Amino acid sequence: MGKEKYKKLPRTVGIIPDHNRTWHRRLGRFLGYSLADTYMLGAERMHAVAREAQRLGIEHLAVFGFSCENQNGRTEEELDSLLAGPLYFCERLDEMGCRVHPFGELESLRGVEKFKELYKWFDYFHEKEWPDIHFTVHVAAHYSGLAEHELQPLIKKLWATDPNETLVLDDPMKSLSSAGVPQMDIIIRTGNVHRLSGFLPFQAAYTELRFERVPWPRFTTRRFRKALRWYGDQTQNHGK
Repeated sequence: MGKEKYKKLPRTVGIIPDHNRTWHRRLGRFLGYSLADTYMLGAERMHAVAREAQRLGIEHLAVFGFSCENQNGRTEEELDSLLAGPLYFCERLDEMGCRVHPFGELESLRGVEKFKELYKWFDYFHEKEWPDIHFTVHVAAHYSGLAEHELQPLIKKLWATDPNETLVLDDPMKSLSSAGVPQMDIIIRTGNVHRLSGFLPFQAAYTELRFERVPWPRFTTRRFRKALRWYGDQTQNHGK
């Protein structure tokens, strides 16, 4: 399953791993999974996809970990279970040796006991000296693409009448909450939900959208490769 099997490969893939809770309600709990176990299974699925993307030579994988809305809209039990997945995923990414770029409103998690261990991982990844690595995993944590979240850093810079205001306006992408995430070629969302839910709107202007019926815990590397082959059959004109 090398590159020769694909007409073309994307440079950047985005993934929205949806319907973990639905899978748990319908099947996982009957198999003996706790909700935290389900999210850890989801993290293992994402790790497998990340390894496959790295093997194929894809340069960037952008993953929707959890949103600002998740923090505000989940019960304490659900939020604790959800966090088990990102913690496990961070451990596995560190073992992979790829570059890891956490992004979102991460500073608002500093000092919050519930997010203490996860924030340590994010701080570690931000401070780590990276060698010349050709594969990066971008992890959206406490992130929202809504204007009041995504544009907050840009607005703050302009409001402060930064002397480098022209530089900010010349390249506003560098001043977004998601700064550093490149334009995406394809976004894959599981769970048969046909929307982006605020995932990287500024990087999705010309993105191919692939919606999978299966919930995330059933998404395999085989399905990932199938999505990549589907991407190879699409034509992108970019307004030409």
